[in-house]
Amino acid sequence: MTTSATTYTTPRDTIDWRVREVLHLIDAKLRVVFLMRDPFERCWSAVRMEKRFKNLTGSDDALLQRLYASPGFEVRTRYDRTVRSLRATFPESALYFGLYGTMHEEGELRRLSDFLGVTLPSGASDHRFNASPKA
Repeated sequence: MTTSATTYTTPRDTIDWRVREVLHLIDAKLRVVFLMRDPFERCWSAVRMEKRFKNLTGSDDALLQRLYASPGFEVRTRYDRTVRSLRATFPESALYFGLYGTMHEEGELRRLSDFLGVTLPSGASDHRFNASPKA
């Protein structure tokens, strides 16, 4: 059997009941992994990514103020809403909540691999993906 993973940045406040119904009908065995970052650091990281991928120049502070005023920034930092939505949609046994700041630690990687039912590869904690240099 082939499996694939789909990544969603943030679920909406409520996940459509039809989605739950389809998942139930096909007897899907989902595991939801939600990693939270320090909201302040998450905002600054978004500024760095915007500047890097869009070749933006100018003040980091000005870009932060512009981005922070967007609805997307709020939804990505209001973890209380996301957690409430996930808990209303999926059984607690299908949910994994972790912190981005500790996810590269051996113990946390083991907890995640146990939750997913996969073997933790040797050296898994040695590399960080998508890390952006801090100014």
